[in-house]
Amino acid sequence: MLESTPMLVGDVIAGKYRIDSVAGEGGMGIVYEAEHVILRQRVAVKAMLPGLLSSADALDRFSREASAIARITCEHVVRVTDAGTLPNGAPYLVMEYLDGSDLADVLSRRGPLPPSEVVDYALQALEGLAHVHAARVVHRDLKSANLFLARLHDGRRVVKLLDFGIALAPDLLSSDDRAIVGSPSYMSPEQLRRDALDTRTDLWSIGVVMYELLAGEVPFTGSLSQVIAKILEKRPVLLNEQRPAVPPALAEVVARCLERDPDARWPSTLELARALAPHGTGQWREAVGRIERALANVTPRREPRRFETLDTALQALDDDAARPRCATTQPPASDAAETERIGAAFGPTMPIAMPTVPAAPLDARPGVPAPAIAPALALAREAEWTLRILMIDDSTFVLGVYSQILVKAGFDVRTTTSVREFDDLLARWQPHLVLMDVQMPEVSGDELCRRVKARFKATVPVVFVSDLPRAQLADRAAAAQADAFLSKTSDWNGFVDFVRNICAITYSPEHLP
Repeated sequence: MLESTPMLVGDVIAGKYRIDSVAGEGGMGIVYEAEHVILRQRVAVKAMLPGLLSSADALDRFSREASAIARITCEHVVRVTDAGTLPNGAPYLVMEYLDGSDLADVLSRRGPLPPSEVVDYALQALEGLAHVHAARVVHRDLKSANLFLARLHDGRRVVKLLDFGIALAPDLLSSDDRAIVGSPSYMSPEQLRRDALDTRTDLWSIGVVMYELLAGEVPFTGSLSQVIAKILEKRPVLLNEQRPAVPPALAEVVARCLERDPDARWPSTLELARALAPHGTGQWREAVGRIERALANVTPRREPRRFETLDTALQALDDDAARPRCATTQPPASDAAETERIGAAFGPTMPIAMPTVPAAPLDARPGVPAPAIAPALALAREAEWTLRILMIDDSTFVLGVYSQILVKAGFDVRTTTSVREFDDLLARWQPHLVLMDVQMPEVSGDELCRRVKARFKATVPVVFVSDLPRAQLADRAAAAQADAFLSKTSDWNGFVDFVRNICAITYSPEHLP
């Protein structure tokens, strides 16, 4: 047992994850092999090291990892399914369990790899990276040890991107965030200089990984100071000179990744993938098209619609749900029963499958006055609109993850673990939407929901966000007259869409971020 390992082996956390063994330990956290005791599924649980709990920076980085991965759905990016806080205060992530080994281990066992095999691995990594970049995230720590060759249930082996602990949106990178955190041998010159970073810094790192897998070592070696000096000042030895078996054309593709000037590198994952594809086995050639589609979906948003009343909004959602969906966005048949009217608010361009409180038929709904003058709305000027969301939970880590996701989506968010502060924010800050846990140590979510309803009547929606079983959560939401409910273990990629749709029903949608 590692000395820094919390005493978790054999325990069941959150009432559902049984910790079976320690899979490994890194600089920030411990990864456990575990099992979901209800679903009987293998999972990996990553918990922060106890010694880092007093570090605000470490907590932020751990939270950042969760929020970065949560918004990405791609076969080549490790999937996060849950998050929470352990009794000792350490945050944890629950991720898909991966069977296999990272590319650093593959290299150490086999030595330099065949060029076509390396290209296939690179194309898969670029497909995952395209989804990361489409989410406006820079990974910043790509290396062979963070590219995992996973064996899937169908027997296929695919590369998955791991470890998003220092990932961040380029526009959020402060000078502190640009500090040298990561693996220097794989860092770009601008990262070492603490300059502004964009997605091209990840392409440098991919180039280093390809060079390493082809040549058997990274392009810049030596002591730490020597490595940094070489990266900043020297060009690497050409791959085909280091290893003659590498075709010169492929060596040139990798060399362009390692240009010190970002403007001289490949401009995006798509251009790099197009240049690499002819050198692979052909098995992953179609990744180029998938990369192009991923990058094409970065910005489009449907124009918001204005609803005069709650009933007309619900009728519009009914109409949307009745329309045929595009085959590429249709939820799986197993999810269809879980997809409620609320998930269709933005049509086939933004499908979600989020469980909500089922709505009654239109003719059975009680009369609800249209929220024409919700208290917070009457105070705002048209040009100053930002929808305000108040969230209360007893886990600061959960609050950190959800608030980061919502802030990046353009919402103004306040979070608290204190009931007293919650009441104060209700009165002083006047939120447009309230998200709350059901099981709070001081007072139940049911009581807090009643307080919100008593203050704002029907004008401020309340959503229960909990890890209770769905049926139990639905009963609690109905009893407290909450407007909707959402499981913490639901698809995080649809979380922002879910919030938008709730707001679109209650407020004028042109003010959605």
